[in-house]
Amino acid sequence: MSEGITKYRLEQEELLSALTELENRKKTNRISFEYSDTGPLNRNMYPKHLEAFEATRDFPEVIFMAGNRCGKTFWGSRSVSYHATGRYPSWWTGRRYNKPVSIWACGKTGSTTRDIVQKELLGERTELGSGSIPKEYIYDTKSKPGIPDGIETVVVKHISGGNSVITFKSYDSGVAAFVGTAMDLIWLDELPDDPKIYLECQVRLMTKKGLCVVTATPDKGMSPTVLSFWPDGKVHWGAMEQGFKYCVNMTWDEAPHLDADEQARLIAQMLPHERQAKTLGIPYLGSGQIYPILEADYTCKPFDIPRNWLKCAGLDVGWNMTSAVFLAINPNDRTMYVYSVYFRSQAEPSVHATGIKARGAWIPIAVDPAARGRSQVDGQQLIQMYADLGLDIFKANNEVESGLLNVFDSLSSGRLKIFETCEPLLAEMRLYRRDERGSILKKNDHACDALRYCIMSGIDSAIREPREMDDETSAYMSSSPDKTTGY
Repeated sequence: MSEGITKYRLEQEELLSALTELENRKKTNRISFEYSDTGPLNRNMYPKHLEAFEATRDFPEVIFMAGNRCGKTFWGSRSVSYHATGRYPSWWTGRRYNKPVSIWACGKTGSTTRDIVQKELLGERTELGSGSIPKEYIYDTKSKPGIPDGIETVVVKHISGGNSVITFKSYDSGVAAFVGTAMDLIWLDELPDDPKIYLECQVRLMTKKGLCVVTATPDKGMSPTVLSFWPDGKVHWGAMEQGFKYCVNMTWDEAPHLDADEQARLIAQMLPHERQAKTLGIPYLGSGQIYPILEADYTCKPFDIPRNWLKCAGLDVGWNMTSAVFLAINPNDRTMYVYSVYFRSQAEPSVHATGIKARGAWIPIAVDPAARGRSQVDGQQLIQMYADLGLDIFKANNEVESGLLNVFDSLSSGRLKIFETCEPLLAEMRLYRRDERGSILKKNDHACDALRYCIMSGIDSAIREPREMDDETSAYMSSSPDKTTGY
């Protein structure tokens, strides 16, 4: 009996020892057990993570913009680990480095870089190797002065036989800290507020045609750095117009590890603009936005405007930009639709008048009364000039704050819709905001001003298309996409 008990105890001890060894291996070699083939949280449950990995193959800048707790920092640290060690998983489809690489891993401040970026890559300082880089690949570390438990550089063994070097940096060190030698890979965890830092990082990557990966939740909204991705303020995903940037978006609904009840509890505590960034990973304009309404709520697809609807327009003139916004009103329910926008810079009034009249010379147009004092043509009154050129033009009510309130009320109530083809106006509305003092930022707002004149004065003068309009002009006024953009 005692021999049997002894044998049983030995078997139990061996099993316990094996389990302990397995746990230790998992703890110091986590990356071998992540993004697995099977299991409740296998990699196929995270298609956005895989999309971002694959994008690194063809794009030198990959931005993973996601809601909080979607695993974006996890994704970034795994990207760095794969490249630093050369240990790519069998399913890998992204960029590969077959030799040691020089890497920057960056965060907002020295302490957050230590607590987030360093921890994800290396684990706790007392347990190096419990992060994404396996313990056996960590060759050496150098402490960071002034940051307790902070690491400045880590030397990582590469499977080719050499060593990769990862340097930790923080944005609060300023632009000067990002001037240095050529780099292979830079990981930015959250975006720097200063676009000069982002630009300096791209310069460091030029020589080696390196890779920049960004993991961010856009809590600062349309910051200058974010606007470098979407200059017109229109957020879209995938390959960007610049041709060398790729942006992946991931929301809470796409994160299978997030509990639905916990999501609901946190959302209830957020302000509306915070929900957009923290749960959807979509940047917002912030408290200064003049029309804080989701674009999808007031845009619609183009349709042919019936000839019995009322029409009017608003006009803002200037040498740098002249814009006219055309409005149609449904006589049955008084819903208004912006269906066309004229938008052109640096041209004589005769050129603008021709483009505007092509949309209907009979349409009454409300114009900024201050236009009389502008100097497109020295010493001439522009309102009279446009009238002489054949436009049915009159002075608009130019009360700014009441005009903005009227436009906002019309948009938020659903009484005002904008054709999604009217891109010049929509582009301005996305960036139309106030500064810290509450003053309107007078930049790229010509179509917005024209819309305000139209709502304040144009709708009271709106008329139906005259019966004597010939078929050719009527056909031009139909809302086919190439006629409504205003270009």
